[in-house]
Amino acid sequence: MNLAKSVLTGLAVLGSVMLTQPVQAQTAAATDGPMIGLELNKLESIEGGCRAYVVFRNPTEVEYDAFNLELLVFGTGGVIEKRLAVPVSPLRANKTTVNLFDMTAVSCDDVGEVLLNGFFECTSGGQPVEACVDRVELSSKAKARFYK
Repeated sequence: MNLAKSVLTGLAVLGSVMLTQPVQAQTAAATDGPMIGLELNKLESIEGGCRAYVVFRNPTEVEYDAFNLELLVFGTGGVIEKRLAVPVSPLRANKTTVNLFDMTAVSCDDVGEVLLNGFFECTSGGQPVEACVDRVELSSKAKARFYK
């Protein structure tokens, strides 16, 4: 009985190691090479809200058909003020672009942090792209922190 239990335990451990290797390899592959830079460049007060300017730097050879962000805006007190779907399509290869998006009923002075929570859609060549969040690095020149 003990031999059979040892063999089964060994197979279970081996199986779990084998199952995690492709996931680790896929995650590593997603972050190999240049990263796509997203910079919260500026927050500008507008009538009824705040306009955000985000710089997208794609130094890769990959063009994204859809690069649609899910952002959460936190106030200076740490409370979520707004959830936003920000479509950025297309995101061309080897290109820097600037996208603007408006946050209604949010004062720029009250924006403390912007969280890249994930992607609603991330595709290239019509196919889903895995681990889009792992492919980007964030920075901010605005007073608000931009992070993932």
